[in-house]
Amino acid sequence: MSSLLQPVHRNERVYLLDILRGFAILGIFIMNLWAFTFYFGYTEAEKSAVVLAQYDGITIFFQHMFLEGKFYSLFSMLFGIGFAIYLAKAEENKKVLSLFKRRLLILLCIGFIHLLLWVGDIVAFYALLGFLLIAFRNFSNKNLLILAAVCIFLPIPLYALKMWNPAIFNPGQFLITYNLQLDAQLGINS
Repeated sequence: MSSLLQPVHRNERVYLLDILRGFAILGIFIMNLWAFTFYFGYTEAEKSAVVLAQYDGITIFFQHMFLEGKFYSLFSMLFGIGFAIYLAKAEENKKVLSLFKRRLLILLCIGFIHLLLWVGDIVAFYALLGFLLIAFRNFSNKNLLILAAVCIFLPIPLYALKMWNPAIFNPGQFLITYNLQLDAQLGINS
């Protein structure tokens, strides 16, 4: 066991993970092209002037069907695999965990800077989740499986709750409703 921390050697590198990571990033880039080009801000007249604009509907359908969310999920899974690889190394060398925390901190800083440029940043979120994952590194496989099942199925009741009462997930709506009621009682036209 070497106490020297260094990058993975070429013969230890899992190239399939690098290829999949590149594929995921390409997919995320493709999914964000509409925003990079500000296409969402075009008027209908401007959109109709674009070559092949008549295929927008079918393109959006296929985009939602085959692309949306797939690359984010793949990228997230690869982040988790990378985390697992770090954990395996942390068992061999205790300095790896402090290196991992430092890398997460750098990733968080990059993510915050990126948030200033792009509202759709995911890097800061991954860094924050990375810090959260550290707390779960000593959980048993059984407890991790239970937690994973909860995380997978929790959106179902949350979406049902949101459909039943949308204001639950929009606390500001209470203030807007209260303001409108107050205006009506005072006879103020909003």
